[in-house]
Amino acid sequence: RNTAWRQEIGVDAYPRPNVNGPRVYMAQCVSNKYSNNSWAEHGHVYGADGNCSLCGAAGCAQVNGVFQIANKADLDFFSNYVNTTNSSAKAVLVADIVYNDNLFGKITLDSVNVATVNEEGTVSTWQPIANVNNFTGSFDGQGHSITGLYTNESSPAGLFSLTGGGSTIANVVIKDSYIRGTICGGIVAKTDGSTITNCAVENSYVVGSQSAGTGGIVGNSASVNTVIQLCYNTSTIFSSKSDVGGILGYGYATIKNCYNQGSAH
Repeated sequence: RNTAWRQEIGVDAYPRPNVNGPRVYMAQCVSNKYSNNSWAEHGHVYGADGNCSLCGAAGCAQVNGVFQIANKADLDFFSNYVNTTNSSAKAVLVADIVYNDNLFGKITLDSVNVATVNEEGTVSTWQPIANVNNFTGSFDGQGHSITGLYTNESSPAGLFSLTGGGSTIANVVIKDSYIRGTICGGIVAKTDGSTITNCAVENSYVVGSQSAGTGGIVGNSASVNTVIQLCYNTSTIFSSKSDVGGILGYGYATIKNCYNQGSAH
């Protein structure tokens, strides 16, 4: 857990005698190791090689520098890696992934679609990819699905939180999921110029708690360079505020050959 001193690991020989400097965190993946990376409190801290810099545990397999996501652990790894190490990483799905099975049997929705977990510990919470900096890499689902994502955030939420110009997200289906955040999208919460192709959100709830964007595919687009194409939504899109859409909640984008068969309100 958080320790009581500040010190730049590997630089400072001793703890700093004042409140200035990087905070020290105790690793959870291995005993008697410390890091300036706050993720150490929660699990592995992955380096540029894709392995944990604290305990040496291998991350997700790579082929020619592209992460091969085959299961839930790999998906968590990729989110962690993008959030802490490299926001321009590349990945493909090589299998369908079940993040939570029977999610809607484990949560209860109130009248404004806010979820409560019925029994603590039965639902894994999804940490969206790129919740710190814009994702500028590529993610190709290769036609695979991700089932049972659950996130109930007070920040932008989706499969991805924040994506930037030049990033591509393609060929993935989100199914039977509950995604709630401030700005919220089934695939991307907020983008600044991504190209999103052949993606879908099925039988899910996408729930926004602020205005400025809740959408089936994308919540908010801040760039005219955003392209959303060959995508569809068959889910419930809901916000207690304004700016709700079946494909895009709010903003600028080129939308081509997309359709919505879900409810948006």
